[in-house]
Amino acid sequence: MVDKPRIAVVFHHIGPYHHARLNAAADRLSVTGIEWSAKGYDAWGAAESPARYHKVSLFPEATAHCPGNAELKQAFCSALEQARPDVVAVNGWNNFGSLIAANCCVRRGIPMVVMSESSRQDEPRTWWKEAIKRRIVGLYSAALVGGQRHVEYLAELGMPRERIFTGYDVVDNRLFPPASARIEIRTLQRSEVETEICACLRITFSPQRVSSRRRISQGSSELTRNIRRSRKSEVRGQEVGNNKRAVGPRCLG
Repeated sequence: MVDKPRIAVVFHHIGPYHHARLNAAADRLSVTGIEWSAKGYDAWGAAESPARYHKVSLFPEATAHCPGNAELKQAFCSALEQARPDVVAVNGWNNFGSLIAANCCVRRGIPMVVMSESSRQDEPRTWWKEAIKRRIVGLYSAALVGGQRHVEYLAELGMPRERIFTGYDVVDNRLFPPASARIEIRTLQRSEVETEICACLRITFSPQRVSSRRRISQGSSELTRNIRRSRKSEVRGQEVGNNKRAVGPRCLG
């Protein structure tokens, strides 16, 4: 039997849609899912299906304030020694622990793939932040992104286009359509923004737009953009993130 390539995939917390993606990847790869925190901070609940990958929880709970960077680094390096991956996929460059994970991999000579859904249009860009990000992106061997805007931004940051692949923004259609049926749309206050969100939900889970297994969900991406716009309209002058918790200054988007 030919050994499968070994990959470790890093998230702050492995939620149901991360779980579905890792299970699908485990059909072809030997997958270790590493989460910094066993405790989640989102209302998506826990995955119901059994894991076909090896899951590692580094801490019962991990936030931006605790544990400290030294403890995070020690725990992640220990997980790498146990998993011995051929490659590590890291969630972004400003997510929780992403720079610590990258540092550990570089020191051990482990190739990395960056997973990103950032685009130039997300927020105003400044030259010095972009310069720092170019240095960070240069550490990665390849990128997995959601769509064309993300491709363009990674290319702008110096990632060769032939090393950028789409497919990060996918869903498990066998799992999520039944869950979407339980959403009680009637309980929402139908403001202008919320009406847009409801429309995006209908588009995302429409049978005519859903393939038999997995697809890039344009409706889901539009939903995310609408939520971000609504938050930006309510909180002026504050950084808006989609539940990202960074270690250190939150200066890179």
